[in-house]
Amino acid sequence: MDAVKTAAPDGYTLMTVALPQMAILPALSKVKYDPLIDYAPVSNVGSVISNPRLLF
Repeated sequence: MDAVKTAAPDGYTLMTVALPQMAILPALSKVKYDPLIDYAPVSNVGSVISNPRLLF
């Protein structure tokens, strides 16, 4: 995460992370980044449907 944080803001560097790295881990321990300030969301890669009835 530090490599992405210190990369040039030229639009060529992307990072894919799961929810624990961006929300849960900073709440439980001290990390070197602030997920609200240091990173910006670009897209949602996927989602999980927990109820099969929602498919129909």
